[in-house]
Amino acid sequence: MTITTNDDWQWVNGGYETAFATTSDPRVVAVIQREDDRSISELFDGDAINPIIYVSHRFGELRFHHEAGYEGGDEAELMQRAYDEWGWNGTARRWLWIFYGIAAENAWGGDDRDGNWIVATSNKYNEHVGNERYVTYEDARKDCEAIAKELADALDGQVYGIGFATNEARVLDSDDEIDLDSFAWITEIEIWGYIGEDYAKESAARFDGGEPMLEPMLELPAELNEPGFIEHTDRMANSAADGWGKN
Repeated sequence: MTITTNDDWQWVNGGYETAFATTSDPRVVAVIQREDDRSISELFDGDAINPIIYVSHRFGELRFHHEAGYEGGDEAELMQRAYDEWGWNGTARRWLWIFYGIAAENAWGGDDRDGNWIVATSNKYNEHVGNERYVTYEDARKDCEAIAKELADALDGQVYGIGFATNEARVLDSDDEIDLDSFAWITEIEIWGYIGEDYAKESAARFDGGEPMLEPMLELPAELNEPGFIEHTDRMANSAADGWGKN
């Protein structure tokens, strides 16, 4: 069974926790659902992900902590050394780049007033993932931009699970409201951890987590779809009810 999804996403009950889109099968809607309990270290776990650094602000001092991603380049420790020597300024950043090939980009998101987040990269990381060394600082910094945007989305709570909801009794498209909170609909979230609303919707629309296992819908025989057949049948039924054709 191949299901296609309509581009008509709707948020449930006017909130931003669950959204659905209708599909080519009236019994099925694609679903995304917000995930609230996943940490940054879980979402960005893996040594093929840029180093992610949390910078805590305590007593007027900055402390750099590695939180996720690749940690083989000691980026957090070297940033701390640079900050302790010069403060977090242009001199510190130039030193990190010239001697260690490290560049960084801030990720703005969330409401944490006790710290901020940095996405870093380095020639050591770049070689680790099989890429050539950076030519310029700007090349390295730009390489952080995409994951910095993804990290900002995660900090803003744009983390979702994808799946679908089914109502096997809904065999025809209808303008009736689809209420996923009712017992008629069964929601199944197949995969969690999608970052970014657009990405989650695109993935759910493709049923990247798998399609529901439903029996094929019965199709009317071709002759039943001929123009006028249903109207003719209705007229015959009404005539029979009125006694037409009795001896």
